[in-house]
Amino acid sequence: MKRELIEKVKLWSKKTGTKRVIENFTWLTVFQVLEKLIPLITIPYLIRTIGIEKWGLTTFALSFIQYFNTFVDYGFNATAVREVSFNQDNQKELNRIFSEVMFIKFFLTLISFIIFLAFVLSIKKFSKEFLVFLFTFGWVVGQMLFPLWFFQGMEKMKFSTILSSFAKIVFLVLIFIIVKKESDYFLVPLLNSMGMILAGIIGLLIVIFNFKVNFIIPDIKNVVKTLKESGKVFISNTRIFALGLFTDNTIVGYYGIAEKIAFYLGMPFGLFAQAMYPRLSNFYSKSKEKFYKLIKYLNIVAFLWGICLFTIGILFSSLIVLLLTGKTITYETKFSLIFLLIGTSFVQINTFRIQYFLVTQKINTYTKIHITSGIIGMIVIFLLSYFYSFKGTAISVMLVEGLTLSLSLIYGRKREKYAK
Repeated sequence: MKRELIEKVKLWSKKTGTKRVIENFTWLTVFQVLEKLIPLITIPYLIRTIGIEKWGLTTFALSFIQYFNTFVDYGFNATAVREVSFNQDNQKELNRIFSEVMFIKFFLTLISFIIFLAFVLSIKKFSKEFLVFLFTFGWVVGQMLFPLWFFQGMEKMKFSTILSSFAKIVFLVLIFIIVKKESDYFLVPLLNSMGMILAGIIGLLIVIFNFKVNFIIPDIKNVVKTLKESGKVFISNTRIFALGLFTDNTIVGYYGIAEKIAFYLGMPFGLFAQAMYPRLSNFYSKSKEKFYKLIKYLNIVAFLWGICLFTIGILFSSLIVLLLTGKTITYETKFSLIFLLIGTSFVQINTFRIQYFLVTQKINTYTKIHITSGIIGMIVIFLLSYFYSFKGTAISVMLVEGLTLSLSLIYGRKREKYAK
């Protein structure tokens, strides 16, 4: 029995599709480790050097910028990945998709910057720290430039990961060299943004020279069509921004620690899902019956991982905070972490249900779920944050993610297509 199982695993691992998923997962992991985990090294250093209040300010600024980042992304991390995966061997279509997406992203970045300036300059809380917010906006520019969606769709992450990660490591090291005292806090977002912009430029060069993709003048009709389709996938993030509006930067700092822990614990499964998405899209176009069978198993795995993540987070939260910050866990962080972990578990459990709607092009269903949870979520987050500070923020995250999962289950059962 064991030998048969081992042989099946060996045969499965030798399949071309499986190799691509494993390779894509591996390089995505390296990419995210270098982009997300390595900066964790700076957290204890920055908390000691610029203080929890200034670190909370930079975290708040980044959460504010994520609105614009999400707007510029405009759902292309789902729709464009799918389109590229469908046309991996069609150079003409790749040229068209790349040109349309980059044209739209550049246009949306310009709009975002105008809105950003008007917002920051008109509100005192923002304008008095203008440089912090301005330098943080560079992150949006870098994310706009970096074609991660293209590499994911092509299932080729190797060169982009190595080169872009090198750029980020350079600026990570510069933080330790340049940031020496509290008054240097504004340099933190500047250095992070410079690393992201350099990575974006390198990514574009890889697409142009390695994948031989040419930029062509997009057809306006196709641009409008792309805007409509990707617009249905557009969503926003509100948590730290709402908390920062109603509390001080110190509270934001403690909450930010809890949110980072919850995020990083959920990241491994998120990377696996990212690696699977283009493969599922490709799989669906060739064998729908096998696709539906696979999605069932993936949903079971997602459920088990969600439970496991919450358990690990609760058991080792104090140790993780101690390793991360060099300090014992505070009440604010502990309370926030419990509800954030529940919310993150809901996200993990719902991962492949959401991918099901995207892969099978049930975009209207996806839109209904996220518009409903997005509108309700925004109201709940702002209200609970206003009345109950960090407690309200953490609880609202759990409620919003729980609502999204519930809606996915309801719409999924209505379709009754998982069984096909």
